Amino acid sequence: MTSKQQPQNSDHRPGTLEELFENVRVAWYLFMDGRINPMLRFGIPLLVVVYVVSPIDLVPDLIPGLGQVDDIAAIWLGLRYFLSSCPSDIVDEHRAVVRGHKTAPPAQDPEVVEGDYRVVDD
Repeated sequence: MTSKQQPQNSDHRPGTLEELFENVRVAWYLFMDGRINPMLRFGIPLLVVVYVVSPIDLVPDLIPGLGQVDDIAAIWLGLRYFLSSCPSDIVDEHRAVVRGHKTAPPAQDPEVVEGDYRVVDD
């Protein structure tokens, strides 16, 4: 009986600490990016922080070890939801920066609007 080996993508290693740290760095860049909706940028992280510091948990913190699992799960799920909710082109842009494939995009001032104009003489 032979088993088929599926080709693995070297850029994606699910479940590793390296992936977790990469996702945290990408989330930080997204959090600082002015192109991301402020409700998304601040809402999801705020909900996660409120759950983690809240005395009300799904699993009580009184149980040693097991009580912190729900907090870790909330952080992990919040991170995953934040990354999946952001526009994929911006996530890919920041992921490329984190992986060292390109430089960070220039910071954009939200008060500056770029455009073309022409002068019309009447």
